[in-house]
Amino acid sequence: MTPKNSFAVLLRWSLLAIPFLLSLSCKRKAENISTLTAVNPYVYGYTSGVISKASPIKVQFADQIADAKEVGKPAKKDLIRFSPNIAGTAVWEDTRTLRFDPLEPLPTSTSFQVQVDVKKLIKAAKGENASFAFAFRTRDQYYQSSLEGLRYPNEKEYAKPVLKGVVFTADLADNASVEGLLKASQPGASLNLRWEHSADQLAHYFTVEGIQRTKNDSQVQLKWNGNSLGIKGTKEEKVDIPSIDKFTLLDARVIQGQEQYILCEFSDPLQPTQLLNGLISLRGYEGALRYIIESNIARVYPESSLTGDYTLTATEDIRNSKNQRLNSQATWNLRFEDVKPQVRLVGNGVIMPNSNGLMFPFEAVGLNAVDVEIFKIFNNNILQFLQDNPLDGDYDLFKVGRIVLQEKVDLQSLNPNAITSKWGRYAIDLSQMIQQDDQALYSVRIGFRAEYANLSCLKNVPTDAEPFGMTAAEIDASEEEVRSIMDFWYGPYGYTEEYSWENRENPCFSEYYNSDRYIRRNILASNLGLIVKQGGTQELVTVVTDLRTTDPIGNAQIEIYDFQQQLIGQGSTGKEGIGRIPFKGRPYLVVAKQNRERGYLRLQDGESLSMSRYDVDGAVIQKGLKGMIFGERGV
Repeated sequence: MTPKNSFAVLLRWSLLAIPFLLSLSCKRKAENISTLTAVNPYVYGYTSGVISKASPIKVQFADQIADAKEVGKPAKKDLIRFSPNIAGTAVWEDTRTLRFDPLEPLPTSTSFQVQVDVKKLIKAAKGENASFAFAFRTRDQYYQSSLEGLRYPNEKEYAKPVLKGVVFTADLADNASVEGLLKASQPGASLNLRWEHSADQLAHYFTVEGIQRTKNDSQVQLKWNGNSLGIKGTKEEKVDIPSIDKFTLLDARVIQGQEQYILCEFSDPLQPTQLLNGLISLRGYEGALRYIIESNIARVYPESSLTGDYTLTATEDIRNSKNQRLNSQATWNLRFEDVKPQVRLVGNGVIMPNSNGLMFPFEAVGLNAVDVEIFKIFNNNILQFLQDNPLDGDYDLFKVGRIVLQEKVDLQSLNPNAITSKWGRYAIDLSQMIQQDDQALYSVRIGFRAEYANLSCLKNVPTDAEPFGMTAAEIDASEEEVRSIMDFWYGPYGYTEEYSWENRENPCFSEYYNSDRYIRRNILASNLGLIVKQGGTQELVTVVTDLRTTDPIGNAQIEIYDFQQQLIGQGSTGKEGIGRIPFKGRPYLVVAKQNRERGYLRLQDGESLSMSRYDVDGAVIQKGLKGMIFGERGV
């Protein structure tokens, strides 16, 4: 009799496509960077454009340069030089990639010229190919502050509120520099600031503590000084603090997020069990309202999206947590605006089962056109791509593929019935845009520009921008590297003297239209679903099925590779779509092949599916035969 599970260790990976939800209603301005002519047959890729001050600088060569034993170790001295000089260490990231790690973050708003001594690495490099020059620039540093309002850590202590807010920086900033931006005070006393910083050092949350509500109204004064971040200029803000006896509506504002709502901020925590129907109303709106109470905040949700001017009324019957009524009725004039121009993905997954064409669905609002960019990862580079990325990854793509198309697409042509002021569903037929390679992996990027937005308030939009679009033939004929829309950190118009980072959240300014708002997704046209299980033996159990019908696929060829892309096992599936494939070494990737179709599944530690819901306890039989004797009547 076998044990209930002979595997003491069981790992399970799966590549079952979560199909796209196909409910179908169906020359650039350069950044202000000093550039060099960067062409060298021995160099495949390099760092360029606008980068973060903490980014490493990389140069990737066309062929293997370093020995495998040198990977992770310092390279020869003086291989790479910078102007202005950068202190740091050059190491071999892999056998083809030289990475320079600065000892300290680079200075902001600085252009660097880089010189690589190719001849020291490649003896055949002569003449103009003996060296390689390129340039890049670090981001300009900015900060933007936003106040969330008064909050109550202890809802029973009305006299001790705190003030919460957040600071966003354009590039990473060390904690001490950010904390030096702000000082807070209340008449007669300075106030303590408590900070929390995000892991990427771009968002910095602060809490002003020690605020006192007394018998008289007062103010908290916030003084901002950008010197600690190397930014000129100061500003001041004042926040009203009502007296301890005043229960009032402090603020009401419209929040235009995924769901439109009104945020009402009161001076006291509200009674959490009270019904606000009729107590908070919206003049001119006849639909239903939904309410959520959270401490001193009430969120009011209309059942449909609104535009235009409305008046919010809060009656005296609203009660705080001490059952006291609002001091007086409050009214607030609100303006509901159209949703900001945006795009978003539809559904999940990377695998796209074959259908009529390659339909890529997405949703958009407030736009009449989008920019579509298609990046092709060549089929013979997919194993290399998967060394650094999962199937939906986007790290270091230019060493495994290139841009094959950039095209402006009119949304009206995709869905004539869509209303631009509301989220609409669109679908792009990629088979009509590119010459499809069934075995390649594609990265589809979608962006947009200010001139595509349906807004009358647009300001500071350059009028001399060249039209977007390059065909595959134009890209092949181009002598310059094609710039990706995902590099439009300053937006498609580049950096100008009028640029203001504080306008990045305002769709009325061109700064809003930048690559942070663009979307991307990798797609692989395949019908192969792949499940792999590994137990305690040198064998993988593979299951291959058809994603369209869930039928098993027999005679599918299975190949197992290690991290170095070496074949360490191969076999095929039987009639039931199941194969037991022996291997040698440590498996990293499984490839399933059926005619021209391919399925890929990484077996990296940490990516296996969780088995915590299943009983996988058991023991491995080391040697011999395990059995059991059933006795009868106590014998």
